[in-house]
Amino acid sequence: MLPRMGAPVFGGWRPKPKTALEAGRAVSGASRLMVHSLAR
Repeated sequence: MLPRMGAPVFGGWRPKPKTALEAGRAVSGASRLMVHSLAR
């Protein structure tokens, strides 16, 4: 899931400020989910 979601985001796609904030929130949320899943 992460590679597919990260490819278009970091593969040369330059997001606008709003989309950048949304992408940052999505990445932070995904990282939190990964940490929680690993913690369990």
